[in-house]
Amino acid sequence: MSASAALAAYVIAVNLFVASRGLDRTDEGMYLNAIRHPGDDVATVLLFGYVYHPAYAALGGDIVRLRWFGMLLTVVVGAVSAWALLGLPRLVGRLMSRGARVVLAGVIGATGLFVYLSMPLSPGYNSLALQALLVVATGLGLAMFGGGWRAGVGWGLIGVGGWLVFLAKPTSAAAVAGLLVVVALVNVGRWLHGLPWAVLGLGLAAAPLLLTTSVGSLYERIVAGAEVSRANGSHDELIRWDAFLDDRAFAFPAVAVVGLVALGISFAHLRLPAWLAWPPLLLAVAVAGFASWWWIRTDQTPLVIAHAPTMSLALLALPVLAVLPRWAAPVRGVAGGRSRERVAVGSFVVFLVLLPLTAAFGSNNNLWVAQGRMTVFWVLATTLLLVRRSTLLGTIPALATQLLLAAYMVGAVLSPYRYPSALAAETPAQLTASGATGRLTAEDTRHLGELLALGSRLGIDDDTWILDLTGENPGLIHSLGARAVGQAWILGGYPRSAAGAELVLRLDACRLRTALVMDAPEGPRRLDPSVLEAVGLSLERDYEEVGTFQWMRWEGSTQSARFIPGRILQPKEELRVVGCSEQH
Repeated sequence: MSASAALAAYVIAVNLFVASRGLDRTDEGMYLNAIRHPGDDVATVLLFGYVYHPAYAALGGDIVRLRWFGMLLTVVVGAVSAWALLGLPRLVGRLMSRGARVVLAGVIGATGLFVYLSMPLSPGYNSLALQALLVVATGLGLAMFGGGWRAGVGWGLIGVGGWLVFLAKPTSAAAVAGLLVVVALVNVGRWLHGLPWAVLGLGLAAAPLLLTTSVGSLYERIVAGAEVSRANGSHDELIRWDAFLDDRAFAFPAVAVVGLVALGISFAHLRLPAWLAWPPLLLAVAVAGFASWWWIRTDQTPLVIAHAPTMSLALLALPVLAVLPRWAAPVRGVAGGRSRERVAVGSFVVFLVLLPLTAAFGSNNNLWVAQGRMTVFWVLATTLLLVRRSTLLGTIPALATQLLLAAYMVGAVLSPYRYPSALAAETPAQLTASGATGRLTAEDTRHLGELLALGSRLGIDDDTWILDLTGENPGLIHSLGARAVGQAWILGGYPRSAAGAELVLRLDACRLRTALVMDAPEGPRRLDPSVLEAVGLSLERDYEEVGTFQWMRWEGSTQSARFIPGRILQPKEELRVVGCSEQH
């Protein structure tokens, strides 16, 4: 167990190191805009910004500290969830020692960091979905197996977690609700008395937002967000059935590590001679180490980081690989008998295993990758099964997962999300006009500094609105300290991006009267300036160039950065915009 804890500490430390470097201007830029001003979007299905905004404000808009906060919050929520569930004798079949429970819970919490593999480092809708689903899972476990006041608390947590899932992704909230109904039907009549507590939890969680924003306006924004997604053809698939794994060779280390760890600890559990247990465990460490070395030597880290979430599916085989004669120890002294309790335990474990699928529902991402980022639920499910036999067996999922994560860290360091290697980002840089700092590559530091100087010269501040026609630079708006017209990110680069952009501009027409425009004629995802015609404007007729800059674009196909010229334009005079009712 100490080995698992050491690996978890290493994984956390590497993630915190990587979080201090680099800056993705695409997805992460969208996250930051949504968190900084969660009420600015006129069309969105993602309301996660409301949850993280207080932390952003408390941290003074410091991006690195916000990343650290998000990562540590993920670890803590996962650890608390594991601690609570491992402390339910009716669920795990026995009482665990406090020390073992603390260490195991902490290691399980660290597996939540899978959600940041091949993803932006700032908190966003995926990290909130993970954290919220952990709250729901904890609540359901307490409601089913806690008894007394713990059951009431559990129901309240289901309400709180359900609301948070809704703010992360409404589609996931709908899927979780359906899953909860199935669990209730399988265990009919056992916990209906807790529904008022769930409603109370939901109400308390929703109150801070609903006291400042009407239900009607939230509904209109979500509906408009869905319409924009359909219009631009970017995120209109609820489930993407992509290939499971493009290169199955990447699955070998995962399967080997999981199998060897399970074999070694199973030998120890069966009280066989100690020398039989150590070779498989040491071989698992060797496989993980060799895989890391080979990936670096062959420049495979970009593919590793892309496939890492999918490879974590190997963890689902843990109960089988543990070679257990039976998964559940007898449960004594429980009303209703052993078979009834087995049904309850079984349905709860299945619930945990399926939670990653609910997170993937509506994500418009590869189904297998989206699920793999939620590995913590599979680790938690298999731990609950194995710990019924012994604490030693319960360490299998945690140790195997931390070995995999430790190996994948080479990808996190050398191939972070849409940025050069974290080792190359060593130049101290000012990331935002408000003074947030971090480390970037030398060239990126220079060009971003020039952009911030331009923003200062133009007087750009928190009251300045910018329309991004580059189609991929919401992060530059955040760095300038301005606010994004229409959406935190108006997507370019999709077949019908122009149609989506036109719809957004019609919905936010009045802000265009004084808004600046950020454009990049050579940008590969540029929105055609003709989208302005939807509100009666013309880029050539109504705007004038007031400054130029260079911005870094990460080319995933070549794993290299290139700098593209951009420009900022301002209205020649206050514009009359078609569709704006506030004009005189």
